[in-house]
Amino acid sequence: MLLPKNPRDFTFDEIVKQLSAIFGEKSSLFNIRYQCLKLVKSDTDDFLTLASIRNRECEKFKQRAITEDQFKCLISVCAPQSPCDAESRTPLLSKIECDPDLTRQALTAECQRIKNLKRDSAIVG
Repeated sequence: MLLPKNPRDFTFDEIVKQLSAIFGEKSSLFNIRYQCLKLVKSDTDDFLTLASIRNRECEKFKQRAITEDQFKCLISVCAPQSPCDAESRTPLLSKIECDPDLTRQALTAECQRIKNLKRDSAIVG
């Protein structure tokens, strides 16, 4: 017979970690950061409400943990808004998701690789 573990068998940090995994944010860190950068005050919100929303979103953003390279990679993927850039965004987002410590140089190299693949594919037909 399987019985649940006794809560006393866990530290507070272990309990918080497990509950966060179950009930916490399900979005990627990139998505959380992108949504934070897109934050806009609603007409129905006052500035105190906006401050509360801003604080919550900035906490999820993990400002203290983001490196300069991570921020530049975030901007590099968010900035291209043209429909012709949409095809390149998915592999770049995948690359960032798989390697959160990706450098801007590596992301730029990946952008060039994708561009070359598109060009080569067009040549082939």
